[in-house]
Amino acid sequence: MGLTVVKKDIDYIRATLDPEAVHTLLQKCDEGFVPSLSQTMNLKQYAQKLSDFAQFVIALDNGSEAGFVAYYLNDEGHFIYVPLIWVSSEYQKNGIGQQLIAQLSELSLMGYSSIRLEVLKSNTGACHFYLKENFKIAEERDSKWLMSKNI
Repeated sequence: MGLTVVKKDIDYIRATLDPEAVHTLLQKCDEGFVPSLSQTMNLKQYAQKLSDFAQFVIALDNGSEAGFVAYYLNDEGHFIYVPLIWVSSEYQKNGIGQQLIAQLSELSLMGYSSIRLEVLKSNTGACHFYLKENFKIAEERDSKWLMSKNI
């Protein structure tokens, strides 16, 4: 079993971003997804949607993006929905993904009770990560699982 080394000098900032900043982030992480994001969607349109409705926690290492999570606050259902989480390959296994989830967990103080997300069943690395972070499979959706974590 490998140990996770937590990188200490990472800053985590909460932000809303304009469409161009979101598009830049999407371009940076595009190839980190299989299939790539640009193969499954129009990045400019998705950037606009995220800019309009999502908030972000960005992990910065000396001003450079090491990872981020985009999230929507569902006030009606009192849950946080994560459409996108990414950690740069050179920063993986450093606890950044855990810290991004932990940043969202702090929103329980504002009345949100769970974090939900969808993950491709074929993305075994991400599935393993979410299970390790105490997410449970809530629903099967064709090639994806809806996962949920109480906070």
